[in-house]
Amino acid sequence: MVIKLKQHSSIVTRLFLFFAICILVASCSSSNKINNNPVYFRAGADTVTAVQKERFVHPFDQLSIQVYSKTPNQEQAAIFNIYTSSPVSSMRESLTGAAGGSGVSGSSAALLGYRVNELGNIEMPVIGTINTNGMNIYQLQDYISKKVANYVKDPEVVIHYQNFDVNVLGEVRIPGIKKFATNQVTVLDAIGASGDLTDYGRRSDVTVIRAEGGKEVFYKVDLSNRSIFKSPVYLLQPNDIVYVSPTNYKLENLNVSPNSQRTTALVFGLLSMGISIATLIITLTK
Repeated sequence: MVIKLKQHSSIVTRLFLFFAICILVASCSSSNKINNNPVYFRAGADTVTAVQKERFVHPFDQLSIQVYSKTPNQEQAAIFNIYTSSPVSSMRESLTGAAGGSGVSGSSAALLGYRVNELGNIEMPVIGTINTNGMNIYQLQDYISKKVANYVKDPEVVIHYQNFDVNVLGEVRIPGIKKFATNQVTVLDAIGASGDLTDYGRRSDVTVIRAEGGKEVFYKVDLSNRSIFKSPVYLLQPNDIVYVSPTNYKLENLNVSPNSQRTTALVFGLLSMGISIATLIITLTK
């Protein structure tokens, strides 16, 4: 009788072990679908030259244009700078770092900037209409500097974008519109500002959507390949959209895949059957 009980106990133990292994295998197959390769730039040549193509100024860009003189007399350049407060005092503050000699930083003054109209023109005091078509900001700086030379001695012009916004969507940790106070933003800058990809983000399938010639153009980017540095969208443009695609595992969960449903039902069915058989054996051996 003791031998018989030991045999039944051994059978029950084996059954529980079998079903535990089944559940473990099922769970492992699901977890393997999570993105386990978070490596950037893994594929490709050892050394890649990045494409650094400066963008042209576009209609509806908002430009900060600051004109000043290399001489101590800044009043001559004040008319070209549109500030929220007195342009003369603002220029003095921006150059000396103090307001009225008190040593207080002049942070209250801000450039309002110039908006490029639909024809690619901006309107500036005294020098009139400036056509920006076919020029990047550095070429525009030189062009305006020559224009104001008749009114400002030894002029210097500094331009940067005031509306360099990039919309980052999809499988990133902090999606949304990212604002940059710089003239050059890369797709990696945008991803970094969004807190990197989530565990379900597909690094090999990132899309950059850009308005070109009155239509939306879609570019594919592979963050796991070093060829990204040669991509025409490695350097982003204002108002670009960066979308990170989810992995198949995320999509299956969202869509409640029939295959996933069948697998789950099978596992729980086997588990239920195993428990029933084990309960029956224990009952018979009492």
